[in-house]
Amino acid sequence: MIRLVAGVCVLLLGAVSTHADEAPRTPAITAGNWELLPLNDLERQELHRDHAALVRQVTLLGGRLKKLRGHRAARENPNDDAGRRIGEQADALAARLRPLLAQVLEALDDDAIDARLLAHIRAAPPGPARVARYAATVPLHVDGMPDAVRALLAHVVPRLDGALLALEARKASLRTRAPQAGLAQDKVNALIGGLDVRIRLLERRYWRLIDYVVPEAQRVAIHQRVPTAYQKREDVLQHLYALPGLSASQGTRLRAVLEEVQAQAAPDTALVKRLRVTQAEQADRRAAQAQIAEAGHRITALHRWASDQAKTILTPAQWASFEAIPPRVTIQDRKQTSVQLLQGVPLAPAQTSHLQALRDELRTYRKTYRERRLGAAARLRGMGPDSPQMAGAQMAMAAVEADANVVQRRFNGRVFLELLTPDQVAAWIVAPPADAR
Repeated sequence: MIRLVAGVCVLLLGAVSTHADEAPRTPAITAGNWELLPLNDLERQELHRDHAALVRQVTLLGGRLKKLRGHRAARENPNDDAGRRIGEQADALAARLRPLLAQVLEALDDDAIDARLLAHIRAAPPGPARVARYAATVPLHVDGMPDAVRALLAHVVPRLDGALLALEARKASLRTRAPQAGLAQDKVNALIGGLDVRIRLLERRYWRLIDYVVPEAQRVAIHQRVPTAYQKREDVLQHLYALPGLSASQGTRLRAVLEEVQAQAAPDTALVKRLRVTQAEQADRRAAQAQIAEAGHRITALHRWASDQAKTILTPAQWASFEAIPPRVTIQDRKQTSVQLLQGVPLAPAQTSHLQALRDELRTYRKTYRERRLGAAARLRGMGPDSPQMAGAQMAMAAVEADANVVQRRFNGRVFLELLTPDQVAAWIVAPPADAR
């Protein structure tokens, strides 16, 4: 889906936990697990629009539950009489929430949210960076994964999990010990920001590995099952223009859809921003909130129209290629050569020889690629920016690059699966060379 305008609302609930028995048909979902559901921003907006009363009730009860859990956890003795009473109130709220959450699940009507997925969500690891760590396990549960790929991921995921927990522990230590050490808050924030960059790099490298070694059909299935925070893609428009076989006509139509949505959404977007700033000063806050909701509904309708248009403009194969792009992966990542990929990775002599043999297999393709690229470049030379043939020539060049990128990513996949050891792959993710940090 084209990422057009940011979501109007973010649905549900915070990281709170409840205990729930299995429902007769599917495992029950708890308030704390909503962030793990595979809902994109548009689906959440439509849920809020079409089931506003139900969402409000769930959000209200979920907020109360979160506060009660927080109050109990903050007590010096959570198990004293007062703490137990708070726990009983929380359990009563959780019991009220369960059937409401089940209603929301039924309203979603999403084929990806099946009993198996909900079982995996219930088994998600507790603790810090929970969403990131759960998302990394999703590829392990996808059907049809080649055995060699599944074995590699099974080796890598625990190492990634440990690295994420270690970095989160360092962040927590900074927050608690910094005041005692006399560190200024801006210094603490800078150190925590640096650790966040490391966490983002770990995730990005893991999802790049998925891009290289997992077949397209399984990457589509992964996209359909990862949490909301991992539904978005980096560099969406660039990724669309780099789809295999994209024509000049398709590129022009995609841009027209984007411009149409931006133009039609602009008044409502400005209205929402203004009302959010001024509604506290207005005599009738409910009227302002109603206007915000109505504007949000119109923007949501535009998002749905844009998504449907994109599916009609692209071929089914192109749409599958777009859905198969993993989260966190940039267009630059997808263009990296094996030389860039392996920079700083120590290779044994036998691995160096194997790598050269793999590269020799591409000799014929490299010659064909250079000829196609020179031909596309020749078409572009001498064209002015207003030339009617410019769009077609640019898309011809983009098609050459897109085909080359597919070949390069497949080659990179062979490097990870045939050349590097599982420990080297894990080290590439969790301990990148200093120049890559």
